[in-house]
Parts: sequence; C-alpha cells; structure tokens
Amino acid sequence: MFKKVVCQMVGFGALLGCLPLEAAKDGWYVQAGVDYAHAAGSSATRTPNSTSSSPWSGNLGGVDFVGGYKQFFGKKRHWGVRYYGLINLQGGGFSQKTGNKYPTQGPVGNFFYGVGIDALWTFYHNKGSEFGVFVGMAVGGSSWALGAGKANDVCQTRVNGVNCVSTSNFYFQQAIGNPSVVYSPTFVQWMFNFGMRANLGAHNGIEVGFRVPAINDPYYTQTKGDTSTFTYSFRRVIDLYANYVYNF
Repeated sequence: MFKKVVCQMVGFGALLGCLPLEAAKDGWYVQAGVDYAHAAGSSATRTPNSTSSSPWSGNLGGVDFVGGYKQFFGKKRHWGVRYYGLINLQGGGFSQKTGNKYPTQGPVGNFFYGVGIDALWTFYHNKGSEFGVFVGMAVGGSSWALGAGKANDVCQTRVNGVNCVSTSNFYFQQAIGNPSVVYSPTFVQWMFNFGMRANLGAHNGIEVGFRVPAINDPYYTQTKGDTSTFTYSFRRVIDLYANYVYNF
C-alpha cells in the first residue's frame, strides 16, 4: 500500500522503477535498417619544407544488417553483453576542393563488414517491454569505390589524357608496376558504437545509434623520390543508423 502511494506521487521516470520488472532474456537476434554516414579526408603532398592539401568530403546513405547473440547477467539481469556480425552497404557522392574554381565531384560507395561486441544496460523491463542503452566497438574491413571525378562536367580522372575512368580505376592504373605506389581501396577499420534499444514484446524491437570509425583509410600513397609523399586518405567520420530488431 505504501509503495502504491509513493508511486502515485513521483514523476514518470521514478514511476518506471515502481513497475514490476521481468528478467531480460538471452537469445539470438537479427537487425536490418537504414543508415547515413558523413565522410571526410584529404589528398596531401608533403615535402621537407611544406604541406599542401585538398579537403575531401562525402555523404552516404544505405542499409545496415546485424546478427548475433545476447546474454544477461546477475539476479535482475539488468546488465548484459552481445556479440554480432555487421554489414553496411552505402553509396552517395563526394566533393573535393582542388584549388580550381570548381570542386571535383563524383559518386562514392563504401562496404563495411566485420564483428563487434557491445555492453548492454537494461534500465526498464516490464511485461515484455524492454528499454536500454549500449556501448561497444566493432572491427572489420572497409572497402571504398570512387566513380569518375568531374569539375564543371569536365572529367578529372583520365588515363593517357583521353579515357575518362572512375577515380578508383585511375589510382589503380597509377599503381600498376610502380613500386613507389601503395593503392589500398580496402583497409582495416575499428569503430565505437553507441545507442538506445527497445524491445516491444517477445520478438520485435527497434534500435537507434551511431558508430564512430577511428582509422583513416590510406586509399593511395605515392613516394616521390626521397623528398615528397602524396597521400589520399579518408574515413567515415560518423555513421547514424535506425534498425528493426527481431529476437528469436
């Protein structure tokens, strides 16, 4: 009786603590949804006396797929951990300022594939409804593809001064048979993961969050003699996602 009176006097946040709790359940789950990423980087030429760079940016949208297993601990099972595989497929456009009147622009795509682990905290669970937060990290491969770069509709990625090719093909051609060039369209990526999760019933849920990649992808590196180095590197700065969750 006393608890009922107290709960009637407090706000909504405290009221959640007055509701009967149920234990969170272990099990397999899958997710699918949409995501948006902003990417940034630059191409830079470094010499012993100076550095010049051209900023690069991209905006990508796509789909997000996750599958894994979650488990909870303790008597009340508020805390847990999950292990999962992750795939992101994204496409969009890039823009790069090169000192010309018009920026170089073109299509860009990114494919991330890896594994991750998150710590879970469930702060509310009642009659099949569950709300919580998570924090963790993921590691895997990040592959980039860049289309033909154009400035004011004039192709900037030409081979032999004639054929307009994709930016990826352009740098690939530069690397063929050239020991001073390292071309890396695929590179390892490590990122942090944060967000909120909700399960509404035994099987259905939603999740929103963001990932923060930590490693610049060294897309192209060329050493020019012993005096200068040209690099072209970038990464997704932040990746926002919203997923539907199915719990088995």
